[in-house]
Amino acid sequence: MTQDEFNTMQHHANTFVMYQGKQHYVISVDFREQLFGLVEEKEAIPKDEWLWVRCENVTLINPNEKTIN
Repeated sequence: MTQDEFNTMQHHANTFVMYQGKQHYVISVDFREQLFGLVEEKEAIPKDEWLWVRCENVTLINPNEKTIN
């Protein structure tokens, strides 16, 4: 994902991305730094276990194409 795509996308619940060949749930976003907080499952995960990655390192998954982990 480019920085322009990050800045213009609609950020909402139920956002999934591909990161390093795996599907991840976006649990949080840092707009200033253009980071996604990722977890492998859509569940309550302690904040210190979130994986923070740059927007350029992920691919947005179309909700209609979401796979089951």
